Amino acid sequence: MDFKLSKEHEMARKMFREFAENELEPLAVEIDEEERFPWESVEKFARYGMMGIPIPKKYGGAGGDNLMYCIAIEEISKKCATSSVIVAYARAAYRMNQEGQKGCKTVFDVAPAYLSALDGAELRKHLL
Repeated sequence: MDFKLSKEHEMARKMFREFAENELEPLAVEIDEEERFPWESVEKFARYGMMGIPIPKKYGGAGGDNLMYCIAIEEISKKCATSSVIVAYARAAYRMNQEGQKGCKTVFDVAPAYLSALDGAELRKHLL
């Protein structure tokens, strides 16, 4: 059995790694020391489609697969664990919104905001 990544997944790994090194690593210590939510990172995730990697494009996601999602979480978590949890939560919120019980669905109606908020303003409106 061949466990090599496809060219598409290798390119995605490189992109996620460079993003994490350039955009997340410089802020990681500050975020942890100040114990604050990294809004600036969320805005970048949304802008680059990282908040909905395995979510179909017809629902506002990036249309990637689960392996690409796992690669993103792996590369992001190497540089900023806080940020990796945020990206992971976006998928969980989407799944709960799609399959959750009717009483729970309204709590998780923020998933579309995660996927489409290019500047984070819409996300803040839902969460604050």
